[in-house]
Amino acid sequence: MSTRDVAQEVRKNGKSTLAQDIALDKIAESKTNPRKRFDESKLRELTENVKAHGVLQPILVRPLANGKAHRYELVARARRYRASRAAGRDSIPARVVALTDAEALEVQCIENLLTTLKSKLSAVLTRCRPRRNRPARGRASPLRLPKMEP
Repeated sequence: MSTRDVAQEVRKNGKSTLAQDIALDKIAESKTNPRKRFDESKLRELTENVKAHGVLQPILVRPLANGKAHRYELVARARRYRASRAAGRDSIPARVVALTDAEALEVQCIENLLTTLKSKLSAVLTRCRPRRNRPARGRASPLRLPKMEP
């Protein structure tokens, strides 16, 4: 599917149902993204993953309204975009969706909130996971049954 076909589909339906490869130099990061800080070590890890496997899930972009042909604003998944640039890729899989400024900001806030909640939940679950081969503090050792003879 060409960029022109996707642009026509977006004008007609308000979104593209398929991901397409878009040149990274055609995408501008959003100034309204509420996420301003990125963990550098996790970004390096993602960059190595992108080098090895490519980008497995598409980013979300919207057509720029300033009249520049085939230019897009990044709406969601900025880490994948940054990792792709750092990995030296030329393009990235993306879904194109026609969004108003308010809708784009809403998607960015939801995406940021979900990422934050997922990260905190993962940390809590890691701490709650029982340690193997060691009784938890303040708890009795696991019950050991004597060997039974037949």
